[in-house]
Amino acid sequence: MLQWVRDLPGYAEFLIVIFLCFGGTILTSLWIVIDSTPSEPATLLHANYGYLSSAINAVVALFAVALFLSLRGWSLEDFGFAVTWRSTLAALGIILLYYVYYNLLISSGLISWSAAPEASGGQTREISFSLSSVAVSSIIGAVFEETIVVGYVMAFMTRRHGPLLAVGASVGLRVLAGLSQGALAFALVLPMGLLFALIYWRWHNLWPLILAHGLMYFVPWLLLAFV
Repeated sequence: MLQWVRDLPGYAEFLIVIFLCFGGTILTSLWIVIDSTPSEPATLLHANYGYLSSAINAVVALFAVALFLSLRGWSLEDFGFAVTWRSTLAALGIILLYYVYYNLLISSGLISWSAAPEASGGQTREISFSLSSVAVSSIIGAVFEETIVVGYVMAFMTRRHGPLLAVGASVGLRVLAGLSQGALAFALVLPMGLLFALIYWRWHNLWPLILAHGLMYFVPWLLLAFV
């Protein structure tokens, strides 16, 4: 069995990793795109329920993929991770750039933001949430997504086709997984994915991407808790 895993063709490995991590998400996104027409403007809907379940699923998938890739000869050094002052400042710069762009989209009317979903009859229901649970799920989600979508995909594709296709594959996978968000997949996910992929291509370091991604999830909840 172990020898069979080691002897798998390269693209079989790639498909297994992507299926384990994003198979359900991609299929759901494609179904939503096919089955319904997205409304305009797109709405960023932040709900606490589902965060922890998503984090648990991410941990299980990441553990399975880590075991699988270790049998295939991958190591942590292949992904690149180093905590430095320079990379930390770069992450803060990414966050600043993201929120400037985010607010430009809101002011243009392309997207809107909602902290609580609407209940029946147009009533808004209040959401209770724990900052600690949001923090944990933000960290796990950031580690999971950036390790696979950027670290693994770009390392795999660069070895075979060079950095240009590696950047395109990383951005394409991120957008494909986010198609259920409608216009947001192209207004927010695509430019963010391109920026992250280019930064990783330049410095081969996941730390600023993980930090920036985690803060992107956590900061809105932090502000919501104190506003």
